[in-house]
Amino acid sequence: PGKKSNSDTANSGAPAPEGGSAIAHIRGFVSALIEGDRNAVFSALRQQVRGSGAPERLIGEAVCLLDDAYRARIDGTPCDADIVRLTARLDTPTLEKLVASLTTAIDSSYSTGTTGAKLALTRALATLGA
Repeated sequence: PGKKSNSDTANSGAPAPEGGSAIAHIRGFVSALIEGDRNAVFSALRQQVRGSGAPERLIGEAVCLLDDAYRARIDGTPCDADIVRLTARLDTPTLEKLVASLTTAIDSSYSTGTTGAKLALTRALATLGA
């Protein structure tokens, strides 16, 4: 298998560190979200559900990475360099709103996690103007 370059798009996933295919998948999802790529975002959600994964897990992992970027800005804590790069174009209040909009999927009152995840992604994309 060939290595991916740093110029790979969200649709092909971010470069994966050794043993980091899961984090690469989440980076790709976060990249698609920040770019406002609705098709890629909802495709990733469908893929997560088809693979018997909880939609809340996908959103939760993305929220944690985005929160790390937010905390790095306000507290100076360490953060994944790719996530810092991906979120650089967002101002801090927008990044905070993005994190808040996605958290609704994690603590959703809907009977199916997919409904809460779709709602959260719709709100997140609206926050980004997509």
